[in-house]
Parts: sequence; structure tokens; C-alpha cells
Amino acid sequence: MFDPQSNAVYFARYNAICTRYALLTDQALIDRWKYHQLRSRRREDGDWIAFSVCEDLLRQRGNPYLDNHYPKD
Repeated sequence: MFDPQSNAVYFARYNAICTRYALLTDQALIDRWKYHQLRSRRREDGDWIAFSVCEDLLRQRGNPYLDNHYPKD
């Protein structure tokens, strides 16, 4: 069942992480992406949200690292 409250919590966390991580260099984002990938245990936990933020920021900046090293199927 869809819970709009959980969506609001997800996006609030996403936006808070995005604001902090937007100040990081590309290499720092890559390092954080690797860290959060290893720690993520389930979809939409804090680490899942954080590595999603890293992916989005790197792609917005035009950094090809993730696509070159971890291509999508």
C-alpha cells in the first residue's frame, strides 16, 4: 500500500544529503558512493539514499566514472 508519508520522509532525507554532498568534489562523491554501496542493507535506508544522491550529482556534473566502471545492464 502506498504511504505518502514515507515518500515525504525519503525526499526530505534525499534533499538534506544532496545539500551537504553538493559541496564535495567528484572524487569525494565517488568515495562516498563506494562507502554507501557497501553499507546499504535495504532499499531506501540512509545509505541507499546517500549513494543515490552521489549517483545523481555525478551524472548532473557530467562525470562518467560510474557509467564507465559500473555500466547499467
